[in-house]
Parts: sequence; C-alpha cells; structure tokens
Amino acid sequence: MELNALSPEQEQALPVPDQNLTLRPSGEDKSLPSAGQDLAVQIPEQDAERQPSAQDPASQTPEQQKLDLKYMKAALKQAEKALAIGEVPIGAVIVYEGKIIGRGYNRRNTDHTTLAHAEITAIRKACKKMGDWRLEGCTLYCTLEPCPMCAGALVQSRIDRVVIGAASPKSGCGGTLLNILQNEDFNHQAEITAGVMQEACTEILQRFFKALRVRNKAEKKARRAAETAMTREAPEGGCRPRGRKGGNRNGSKNYRPYRSFMSVGITGRSFRLTGHV
Repeated sequence: MELNALSPEQEQALPVPDQNLTLRPSGEDKSLPSAGQDLAVQIPEQDAERQPSAQDPASQTPEQQKLDLKYMKAALKQAEKALAIGEVPIGAVIVYEGKIIGRGYNRRNTDHTTLAHAEITAIRKACKKMGDWRLEGCTLYCTLEPCPMCAGALVQSRIDRVVIGAASPKSGCGGTLLNILQNEDFNHQAEITAGVMQEACTEILQRFFKALRVRNKAEKKARRAAETAMTREAPEGGCRPRGRKGGNRNGSKNYRPYRSFMSVGITGRSFRLTGHV
C-alpha cells in the first residue's frame, strides 16, 4: 500500500508530542521505571541510637552510684548462696521504690530445670510481690549479663533498668553478643548500666571454676586409681577363690582353676564327678 505524503498544512495541524512522554509496550509493567528515569534507591541511614550502648557507671550521679553498689552487693550475696550448694555463682535482685521485692540465685542443677536462673527466680518473686506481671518502675541487678532467655523475660516484664556486673562472652544478650534488652524492633527497651562491681562479680566466678577444675581432676585421678587396683586384684584365666570370703577354708587366698562337672560313661551309665581339681 502506497502512503501519501502529508501536505505542510496537515503537518501543522498535528498535535505536538510531550517531550517527557515515554512510550511503553502494551504488555510491559507500568510500575517499572522507564529507560530515562533515575533508578535512585532510598537507603535509610544507620541510626546511631538504634542499638544504644550500655551506660558507664561513672556517668551516674553519686547518689545513684551508691545505690547501685548497695544492691549489687545484695546480688552478690545471692551468688554466694549458689556457690555454697555447688552451683555457678550468679545472683540477682529486683528493686522497686528503694526496696528489694525479688531475690534469686542459680539453682539449675539443684532443681533440674533450665528455668532456675537467678533472673527468672527474681522476676517470679517480684511479680508475686507486685501482684502483676508488669515490673514497670523496677530495676534488676544481676552479677552476670543475662542470657537470651533471661533477657527476653526482662523485656516481657517491662522492667525499666538492668544493672550488670560482669559481662558474659558466651551467652550475654545485654550488649556482648546481642542486645535484646534494647532492640528497637521490640515493644519495650530497658536502660542498661554495665560494669558495676565488675571485679567482684568476675572473681567469684573465677573462684568457682578454679575449684571445679581441681575437683574434676582429683575425681578423675581417684577413678583411674580404683580401676588400676581392680585390674591388679582380678584373678587370672577365669579363676575364682575357693571357700568363703574370697579364700580357702583355712583362710589362705590360693586361686585354682575351676572345672565344671564331668561325665564318665561306665557300662552304659553316667556318673558325675564334681569338685575342684
């Protein structure tokens, strides 16, 4: 088909196309940017306060420092109770309006339950005292940084402040490995003060594990000695002592091989001969 050229008058009558207009195929997704459009991705900047760090005890007022020392000593007394029963020495107390309303120490091996952590016990007693599961306005003092379970329980209890003695490099979730207590994705965040009486809280843990290593070494040595003694006293070749009380009737410990009954066939009959030969 032959196309006729437009006259100058017809060309002037045509509408002027928009310079910003971009044509797209009919099957193309209109949500995608055009070829000439900038592909700028809005990346939110890192918020410095998203994971706020723990406060230094020196930044507290002198009155607050005295109170922190007082209640951390109370938590250490709870840790001494755990040490006395052979548990890992961890203690915790919860304070409300200047009074201790919950105490707890580690009893995990004694009670045979994972839930017997110092913080969990203190939370349970404090909730009973308050008559509510919310511990708003309370402060927890713990000799060791809370584990994931305890940190989660503290967030759920809506506790206001957590004061930590020693850091826990293997399970600490108050800023060492994770910061569950101040995670902005949760519906509650707690204020953290770390390093209160850190040396004393670390020393009691070191004392426990040092004694534990000595005790385990002594038990292992005694067990090996007992096994060696049993091996030396065992009879040879399946032998067993004659008579009573591990010896002959005359009291001597002479060991002789033991032979079972023997059958001897004589003229069609069987006679059993017994005894030690």
